Amino acid sequence: MSIPSKRGVQAVITYNYDDLLEWMLERRRFQSVWNASMLRPRQLPIYHVHGLVPLREGRGSLVDEIVLSEEQYNRAAQDAYTWQNLVQMQALSETVSVMVGLSVTDRNLRRVLDNLRSMPRRNRSYALLKRPSAWNVGDQEVAAILKEMKERVRTGFEFGYDERAVALLDRPPVSNRIVSMIRDLQRLDLRRQEETLAELGVTVIWYDSHEDVAKVLGSIVRRRKH
Repeated sequence: MSIPSKRGVQAVITYNYDDLLEWMLERRRFQSVWNASMLRPRQLPIYHVHGLVPLREGRGSLVDEIVLSEEQYNRAAQDAYTWQNLVQMQALSETVSVMVGLSVTDRNLRRVLDNLRSMPRRNRSYALLKRPSAWNVGDQEVAAILKEMKERVRTGFEFGYDERAVALLDRPPVSNRIVSMIRDLQRLDLRRQEETLAELGVTVIWYDSHEDVAKVLGSIVRRRKH
């Protein structure tokens, strides 16, 4: 159960233009908000910070309220005191935030997170990110890499080369090392993502399948209750 300003989910911030979430919450007390003058007490606010274009009949954003073009996006990002930016900063600083369905690579969101780093006190933010599939490193991929390496050896020596050096590339340890290096690079890439977001105050929670999201969210709710 959510009671704004008391417990549970305090607000939802969405970058989607549609009202699909509202469809799923028809029996709940919520309000769709797409401009600064719409907030009502004791109803869960769903902030459409880029505008609302409802799929069914009903009110929505005016044309000039929708952030769609690059020019509009840049204009919204440059003004830190727009209601959209203030809503995001308030949520990220005053509540425990959980980001779902975001890559967290959006430059405007990262700018907001970066601005919050200087605040003396802020709550933790979490981002649920799907773990990338392991890079495909089959026999064909390894063979292609080895072929490229051989070509570079043959063309990289101005005064000739030793064919035995090329032959060494066909030995099994070389193929195994290529696979190992690629796996290490993927692990390093994930670790760098975690470290970069940690600097912005965001803890990454990896999941392997979108079906796991509900379980992760349920686990977070149970922990918060205890």
